[in-house]
This record gives sequence, C-alpha cells and structure tokens, in this order.
Amino acid sequence: MNEKKGNDTISLAPITSDIPATINKENKASIPTPTPISLCTVDPCRALAIADPCLRERGVATSILLGTAQCNALDSLDTVLAGIGDVTSSIEGVTCLTIRSRYDDSVRFTIQPLVVNRITNALPTANIDHTRLDYLNDLPLADFKYYKPANIDLILGSDLFARILRHKTVSRGTTEPVAVETLLGYLVLGEAPVINSAIGNTCRSFCAYEQIETRLNKFFELEEVPDVSLLTPEENECELIYSSTVKRESSGRYVTVIPFKGDPNTLGDSLQSATRSYPSEDEAIEVSNQLIKLFKAGGFELVKFSRFADASEKAYGGVVYIHVYNPEDNKHQTSLLCAKSKVAPLRIVTLARLELCAILILSKLLRTVIDTYSERHKIDNVFAFSDSTVALAWIHSSPSRWQTFVANRVTKIHENILPNNFYHISGKLNPADCLSRGLMPKELLNHTLWFNGPHFAHKPINEWPVMRFNPTSVSEPPEIKHKVLTTTTETPVLHIFYSLALRLSSWYKLLRIIILVLRFAKILPREFNILHFEIAELAAIKALQAISFAKDLKRIRTGKVVSPALQRLNVFLHNDVLRVGGRLANADMPFDSRHPILLPRRDHIVDLIIDYYHRKYLHTGPQLLLSLIRQRYWILSARNIIRQRVRKCNICFRTNPKPEFPLMADLPSYRVREAKAFCHTGIDYAGPLYIIPYRRRGVHKIKAYVCLFVCLVTKAVHIELASDLSTEAFLNALKRFLSRRGPVGRVPTYSSNSSKMAKTGKPIQKGTVVVLKSDNSAPLDWPLGVIDDVHPGKDGVVRVVDVRTASGVYRRPVVKLCPLPNQ
Repeated sequence: MNEKKGNDTISLAPITSDIPATINKENKASIPTPTPISLCTVDPCRALAIADPCLRERGVATSILLGTAQCNALDSLDTVLAGIGDVTSSIEGVTCLTIRSRYDDSVRFTIQPLVVNRITNALPTANIDHTRLDYLNDLPLADFKYYKPANIDLILGSDLFARILRHKTVSRGTTEPVAVETLLGYLVLGEAPVINSAIGNTCRSFCAYEQIETRLNKFFELEEVPDVSLLTPEENECELIYSSTVKRESSGRYVTVIPFKGDPNTLGDSLQSATRSYPSEDEAIEVSNQLIKLFKAGGFELVKFSRFADASEKAYGGVVYIHVYNPEDNKHQTSLLCAKSKVAPLRIVTLARLELCAILILSKLLRTVIDTYSERHKIDNVFAFSDSTVALAWIHSSPSRWQTFVANRVTKIHENILPNNFYHISGKLNPADCLSRGLMPKELLNHTLWFNGPHFAHKPINEWPVMRFNPTSVSEPPEIKHKVLTTTTETPVLHIFYSLALRLSSWYKLLRIIILVLRFAKILPREFNILHFEIAELAAIKALQAISFAKDLKRIRTGKVVSPALQRLNVFLHNDVLRVGGRLANADMPFDSRHPILLPRRDHIVDLIIDYYHRKYLHTGPQLLLSLIRQRYWILSARNIIRQRVRKCNICFRTNPKPEFPLMADLPSYRVREAKAFCHTGIDYAGPLYIIPYRRRGVHKIKAYVCLFVCLVTKAVHIELASDLSTEAFLNALKRFLSRRGPVGRVPTYSSNSSKMAKTGKPIQKGTVVVLKSDNSAPLDWPLGVIDDVHPGKDGVVRVVDVRTASGVYRRPVVKLCPLPNQ
C-alpha cells in the first residue's frame, strides 16, 4: 500500500518468507522482543506481496521494520539483523509512529518499528497493466498506484496485519488479482499482468530474537506481573462512575454523580441543612438519589474455547482446546489448539502459587487466542478449568483480599478473563496434568486426553458436568492479607502518688508511703506528727482530682463555668482541693463536714477510702458507712459504690454466706413415662410419732414411725407403720406393702432433704475459693476451700465438685458451697 501525504510517500507491505533468519546482539540493550518477519518479491507476474497464513493462524505477533521514511525521536539500539547467507544489516534504532487510513481518520494504529537504512528494491518489480483490471477501479484501494514500482518504506508485522483484515473480497477469475478488504483500504493480491519484463527476482528474510540464554532463563522463571493498584469491586465501580460522569461547567465548577451504595433516602432531608450552610449560593443544590447501574456486556457466539491449567513440582502451564459444532451432521468436535508451559523454579514455591501461575499463563494464552479469533468468528462461551480449589478461591475473590504475590496475578488474570469463566475439574480429567507432570514420547503419540481433551468436551455444552465454583467452599484460603491498624494514644503522665495508689490495696499503707516520700524530699520533717497523715491525705486527693477533674479545675482557675454535673454542688477551690459548697456554711460543724472533699464516682483511691472506713467502723452496713464517709468526703453516686464495696467484703460475706444454686437436672425417665401405679416407688420416713400400742392400765406411749411409699408416676401414697428405724422393721413394712400393691419395678434412692430453688449464678470453676457450708457449726467457723475439679452433668451444668481444704479433698454438691465475693 502506498500512502501519499504531501511529497512524502510511505509504502506498507505485509510480506512473508519461510526462510529462517537470525539476529545478533552486540550489547544488552532493552527492546521489545520481536518475532520473525520477512520480505520477498516473487515472479514478475506476481508483483504484489502476500502474508504468510501460518503466522496469522498461530497469532504470532511480529515486529515492524521502518525503512527510509522520515522518523524522529529515535531510541538508539546497537543490534544487527542477519538474513540469508548470514548477510547482516545494522539497526539504526527504535521509533514510535502512528499510521491511519486515508478514508477514515478514526482508524489509527500506534506502532514501535525498528529503523534500518534500506529494506529492499522497488516493488512491484515490473509495471502492471492496470487497464486490464477495470473491476478494481471503483474500490477504495489502500495504494491507488499499486501498478507502479515504488520504494518500500514500512513493513507491517503479522500482528497488525491480522487486525486490519476484513472478510470481504473482490475477484473476477482464478488467474487475476483478488482485492481483500482491510481497515486501511483494499489490498490487491495475486497474479497480475505486467507491461515490461521483471527487474529481477530478490528474496530477503529478517528475524530478531533474544539470545538462547535469555530465553532459557525465562523458561525457568516464574510468571512475573507488575505491581498494580489493588481496588475492591466497589472502589473500581466508584472510580468508573467518577471518570464517566465528571464534567466542568462554564462557571468553572466540577460536577459529578455521587455513587450511593444504598438508598440515599436513609440520609434524611439533608438538602435544607446543606442550603443553610451555604447561604451565598444562588443555585439550588441537587443530590442524586439513584445509584448509576453499570452493566458489563460481553459474550461470544458459535465458537467455544475450553482451557485447562495445572501445576506440579516439575512444571506448570495451560492448554487451550477449541469446541466446534457442525449443524449439518449435528456433531461436536473438540481439538487441541495451543499450549504453553514452564519449568518450576528451583527455589521452593507452594503448589497453590504454582497453580495460580499456571492459570496466569493460560489467561494470557487465551487472551491472544480470543483476540485473534473474535475478529473472524463469534465466540459463544469460554470455559476455564483448574483442579486447585485454592487458586480458584483466589480468582473468585477481590484481589485486595490477598497478599502482593497473589493479588498482582489475580488482577492480571481478571484483566484477561472474567472470573465467572473459571470452573473446578477433577485432576484425572484435567489434560493439563499431562503438561505439568510430563509424558514420554511413546505415551504422547496416542494420548487421547491430551489431543482431544476430556470425554465430556465432545458433548453439547448443556451436558457438561460443570457447576459454578463457590469460593466459600474453601474455609480458610492462604495468602489472606491481614490488615494491621496502628493506633497511637497519648498516655498522660500520672502523678507519682496516684501511681503508688494503683499498686496498693490499703489506704493506710498508701498514706504512710506518701509520708516517707515527703520526708525523703525534705518536705516533711523526720520527727513524726499526727498532722503528717492529713498532709499525706491531701497530697493523694490532689493527685486524684488532677486526673478525674482536670477540665473542671482548669475552668475554675480561668473563671469559667464548670461541667453541669458539678454546677449543682457549688464546688470551689480551697488550698488547691475541690470541695462541695452546699448550704451549711453557717452551721456549727467542722470545716470538712460543711464542705466535704469532692471525689469521683469510680476510682481505685475511692475504693481504698471506702474499704478503710468500712474496716475502721467494724464492718458497718452501707447506710451508716455512707453517713460516716460524708463527714469528710463527697463521692459522686456514693450510695451505689458503697453498696458494691460492702458486698465484696469477705468478712461480711462469711457472716451470711450465700451458696450457688445451679439449674436443676432433667427429671428421670421413670418420673415422666406412663407406667402402672407403684411400679416406680419412692420410700421415705416420717416421724417420730407417739402411739399407745394397746389399751391397758399403765401402758406408756412409745415412739413409732410412718413409712411412706410414693408412686413416682401417679403420686399415689401408701402408708405403713414401723415400730422403729431398724432394718427388720423396714423389711416388714416393705413386705406388707408388696403383699397389698404387688411387685414393683424400681425403688430409686430418694431423699426429701432438697434445697429450695433459687436464681443461678455464674458457673463455678476450678480454682474458685469457697466456703464449705456445714449445718453443725456457725458460719464464721465454716472452712475455706479451693475447687480442685468439677464434674458437669449430661447437660453440661456443674452440680458436683471436688474441694481441697486444709484437711483433705472432699466431693461436695454445689449447693453446699459459697464462693467468696471477690472471685
């Protein structure tokens, strides 16, 4: 094709030759890897160049050579081209240019050709008699002066040549040229009549490829992909909405659609508040309340591709099969199309990663196949199979979930093929298993699975045993990216006295330590004085208030109003200590009683003060303790805090211990199943009763007992009289009962000494300190013990435990144990 623009002429000629050629590299310059391209002229009657169909069918992307045409911005490249007879030609460099159609300016292609001084002689080699080709006159030819010899300025590689070809052709006979439609115009191919004899026959061939060492290294290396921006599907959708809707108005303001994730009505009426926020704006603010729906349209017809990927410790790769349906004979045929493999790296890589790399190779291979076939045939479906559930789980999820190695490759796979096209297949049906594990030549010759694919591939698509892969079937896939959230908090520097208080459990001990610290700092003299306790107490209180009431202290010192919680207390500062104002300023009472010191509701120092007063006044109750504390301190919400501290006093608890009552177990089967009366009988005694055995003068009353036989099903009661509690008396009563009621099926152990039901507390655990309840001693004499082991029932509730005491280990029911309140 010759394209004239001003005085410059660029000739585009897709050409071929089957003669191999080589390229010699004299340095390690980095250039795009070119594939073989060729140039040839044929017999004078065939004055036009043709493209090699083998290269086009295999989808081989070839490099492009630029000849004597003008070009700018050359990138230097010290490379040599070698052709037939090892004749070399130097490459001047690499450039970038854009070619376009003379008929449609929107048809443009940007290429990066290699630059050489000269490509070939003028083509065609003889003048063509175009007057005899009148059927080509009205066609939009790519080169309207095709019949005149001209210099070849640009060679199109088969990768671009395959893209510009179209289906329409124009011909008149088998011995005359054929016009083939392309995006750049019609190309004239075939035999043509010439006017004069041929100038000569020439044939040239060029090939540029990498050194054998470089190619071998790539064969062993893992498939590498560049780092990409890992966004979630929602983030990608937001970015797409923004890029497709953003615009700039004439006023200079940028406008875009807000991508609402849900119903925007849930935000409420925000228009009025937004309008009030910008009263100077004259235009009304409009908010979109619908989410833009984006649909990804895609699909293929007629032709179907099946692809398989697999990996092992030896190799990994993928294989592509083409599935064609012939409606004439109603047959489905599947054939091997292409495959690619790599040797597994020497360094240890997990099998799941190798499986992912195999799928990446397969996606690149299939992308090339689809791009080649889609321009000529409509593709109906694409099926991708792998026997690795982990790799499929990675692919069917967002790349942002995974670590960098997996995320980059999943992103590249998604760019090539949609994840919905991936399915799971058994390893026995996977033909890529032959590729990854290897086959001997003898085995490969007649290997049906490799050449024809799995047996189901020869059936209609609706009969294939394929199902959508569920990524949730892999519970914990590896390579999950764990998000680490780092938070920084400013820890205030605690006062030394407050830090000391947090490490102690006694108010009196804390005051003594503070006195020692003040003596060491020479604030107090070494001679002891009772007033030193008051000074130490105020020092601890100041440290507590500086932390609990820091904002209120700052407001009081600056003359501002304190927080609402303290306003009603009329607080004020006295010697840097917050005190409650109140209405008792004129009362004849000590200063501390009229204006008690303010304390927070919850703090360790407050607990120490409450416990100190509780022990000082002999474990008094909450009401009296509150009254005693308020003579010097005012604790916020003091009533509840004091009650809680009193309940946690172990000494007070031991005077009135409360056992734990677990849930009662289920009733036994003989209590809830229908049976004959007295088939299941419980036995108990009542008494003693005083009776007169017989009437006679001077007979005294004697003791007697009532033996109760209770039917555990119907609650019927049978009563027998027993003279005493001896075994003989019981057996006699039992014989009389059996003679009247008949034989019984069960006499279970039964006792009426059951405790009353109560609310269940926390489940008792090993290591809990308890008090063992004893009916024969006072509560303060009950022994202490530690739970050594628990024995849960069938329902998991613990009702019996082993308790270790000072005298040994005993098994006791839980209802006989009283856990201490500080557990």
